[in-house]
Amino acid sequence: MNEQQLFASPLVRDRAIETTCSNLVMAGGLLPQEVAGFMTELTGYTDVQLGIALIESYTNWITTMRIQLGKGEIKGEMKIEIKHRFTGNIIVSGEYNSVKDCLEKNRGADLSGADLRDAYLSGADLSGAYLRGAYLRDAYLRDADLRGADLSGADLRDAYLSGADLRGAYLRDAYLRDASLRGADLRDADLRDAIKYVDSHDIFQEAVRRQAVSVFVDTEWAAIAQIVIHRLCWGCIKKRFSDLMPHIFKALAEAGFKEWLEYWNKINSE
Repeated sequence: MNEQQLFASPLVRDRAIETTCSNLVMAGGLLPQEVAGFMTELTGYTDVQLGIALIESYTNWITTMRIQLGKGEIKGEMKIEIKHRFTGNIIVSGEYNSVKDCLEKNRGADLSGADLRDAYLSGADLSGAYLRGAYLRDAYLRDADLRGADLSGADLRDAYLSGADLRGAYLRDAYLRDASLRGADLRDADLRDAIKYVDSHDIFQEAVRRQAVSVFVDTEWAAIAQIVIHRLCWGCIKKRFSDLMPHIFKALAEAGFKEWLEYWNKINSE
């Protein structure tokens, strides 16, 4: 197929137009609504098709920019603003190499309620940082130093905290649903009243580690070991250890970890 035949194809032509317009949006040169009429006229897209294409383009651009800013892939200092997740008020503003650079240089500031969703903070030194109520959903915090950090009430849903140092961190009332904590050091972390950790093998392991050997009998310790090592699902736990888990979860509830007992009672009453 020659070049003339290639671009005569309606499918190729429309795809080329879509890509061109999408790139204009992603480059920030035009807003989606500014190219909407142009794309509709040239492609014949319906409003729904056009909307999906533009939304995907804009979302991809925002995601790419966040990752590049976080990693410092966009070289040189730039103006970075960190805002409060609810009020939108600016908490920190200035010229920094990345969001990570900004946070590390403002560790002593009051960063409570900071909107840090999707932030790339791998290896960041945030020890002692005041991040109470911060929005860290989907944040990438692998190997981050969070020793003594105040993360109480923080939203850490889907955050990646593998290998993070959380010794002595305050995680009271933190929202931990689907947070990845594999290999994280949780020694002396305050996990009281943390929320939605029911599926976390890592927090289960830490909660059990804090118990005296005498709390559980040998068969219970053996069951605990299998759950931790093989990261068993609830169905497997119920099938294999239904006679042992009530006492294990009750003991952990008395130690301040109530969600497992509540969930166990729920799935056994259905």
